[in-house]
Amino acid sequence: MGLDAVALVIVIEDEFQIAISDEEAFKCETPNLLTDLVYSKLRKSESDVCPSMHGFYIVRKVLREQLNLPREKIKPETKLTDLIDKKDRALHWNRLLSTISNGETIHAPLQKPRWITIAILTSSVIVFMIFLSITESLIFSFFAAFFNSMILNPATLWFKTEFPKNFQTVKDLIGIAGTLDTKVWQREQVYNRVKMLVIEQLGVKDENILPNSHFIRDLGMS
Repeated sequence: MGLDAVALVIVIEDEFQIAISDEEAFKCETPNLLTDLVYSKLRKSESDVCPSMHGFYIVRKVLREQLNLPREKIKPETKLTDLIDKKDRALHWNRLLSTISNGETIHAPLQKPRWITIAILTSSVIVFMIFLSITESLIFSFFAAFFNSMILNPATLWFKTEFPKNFQTVKDLIGIAGTLDTKVWQREQVYNRVKMLVIEQLGVKDENILPNSHFIRDLGMS
């Protein structure tokens, strides 16, 4: 897409709080087609649930603002491991969850790598066997193994850099996206707002824009 097209897509997304993929944008050659696309992503009645792409818009906006990521790098299927380095996860993770969910408490702490858990369990078993062979006391050996685990678990907290199993991709964050947007849209409202944004972005006159005006051929979009 050219610069005009990219700029228009961004202001449309911000205005309606939706996400538009590059593939969808390429198909919108007229204000009418763009309106149809936008309208398909909005609430049309009070009983409509919040569209998933509205949730994706919120998630992407938060990721862009807090992690300084480019828009095109964030897709629903993008892995979180590709967006946040291990060394930065402890700093950003809880803040991201809180912002995306509008301040709701989301219990999804970072996890230790599986090998750490296995190592702690293995060392506790070894401690148990050693003390059992020395003392021949099951109770004493059990407490020795338990004490070993109690020491190693907090000592390895800084290894908590793995995302929870239920939060592996950007799409997984959409389910917790909070929204204050309850507006119900009519198609005519959407078209009028799209038309106004086209006028502002392309610098064309109102009378030159028709529903089926071609963005490139008729309106000079680059």
